[in-house]
Amino acid sequence: MADLDRPKPLRALLFLISELERQTPGPHAQDPKYSWHSNPYMFAAFRAGIVDLLDRLRPPGEIVTPPPGPEEEIWYEDDNGGSAGSLWRFTFPDSPAEYARILVQLLIMQAEIQDNAEQMRIKLGDEIRQHWPPEITMRYHYGFVEARRDLILTTQRREQK
Repeated sequence: MADLDRPKPLRALLFLISELERQTPGPHAQDPKYSWHSNPYMFAAFRAGIVDLLDRLRPPGEIVTPPPGPEEEIWYEDDNGGSAGSLWRFTFPDSPAEYARILVQLLIMQAEIQDNAEQMRIKLGDEIRQHWPPEITMRYHYGFVEARRDLILTTQRREQK
């Protein structure tokens, strides 16, 4: 159900990535030793397949850094317990790879925050859920919690041997 509100091109891409994941182990599909997340060869093949797929979908044209976003006022608590505001403008880094690293780091941090919130919910009980709208709870909260646990996400990049 969560996929239905995603744009069709993204659903199609995720379907193809899912199929790529299913096909990557070849004749070893039933053996967990040959899954992309437990076998370096299968991981490299799966990663290369995703990169190749994305390369085939790349829009034509030159890579140009997008312009900054509109100026926004951000409010925060100051040191004296009052509130203060400042102007802020989102600016893209020149490198798409640097931007991607920032986005991935933010995703991992969000997963960590949501996992910590889930641990708090377990300790304090379900009454904490009243503060989270159902769509946030089901899609984002549990999606991040499960992603962090299932993928063993960390803020550190794993080194290739």
